[in-house]
Amino acid sequence: MTRGRLLSTAGLLAVFVVGCIVSLVRPAYGPSFGFGDHYAHMNAARVFPRVGLKLWTTPIDLLFAPMDEARLAAVPPDVRSVGGVRDVPGWPASKAFVGSWTSIARPYPPGAMLLVAPIALVYHFTGLSFAAASHVLVLLYLAGSQVAFTIAIRQMPGERRSLYAAAWLVASTTRRPSSPCSSPRRPLNGGAG
Repeated sequence: MTRGRLLSTAGLLAVFVVGCIVSLVRPAYGPSFGFGDHYAHMNAARVFPRVGLKLWTTPIDLLFAPMDEARLAAVPPDVRSVGGVRDVPGWPASKAFVGSWTSIARPYPPGAMLLVAPIALVYHFTGLSFAAASHVLVLLYLAGSQVAFTIAIRQMPGERRSLYAAAWLVASTTRRPSSPCSSPRRPLNGGAG
């Protein structure tokens, strides 16, 4: 890869990272960024030691009841803002379970949990807020998408690399121009958290 292409790829990543940092201070969509896969993976990693393989055979809705109003009052606003708060016995209300697609058994492979497990551990056992953990997760996905993009571009025939790079840039920035963090990755659930 030429130095110019490498610099343009790094510049694109910088634009997305700055957008995420700015949205941490002034979130456009709150911690969910308008979708829920990133925190769903984190919370699946947190709950896996408790439920094991049931995570892939039983919907979360059947494993854990919705949190009652009394406990819900203790849930931080950033967690409450995404909805679907579940009561996991033994977990503090401040670190409640929220996730997307809770009405079906988990459709993602274990690798999705492995990727986010370090962030899940830090979130679960420290004072890291849900909003901050969500931002770190999105940054992790951005970094991963940049690595994948760089590898993919290197595999393209030389004369078409610029075309593919331009197509990726247009596709990644036209989905939700007001939120740079949500562009590279969208779930299949239409944005429901």
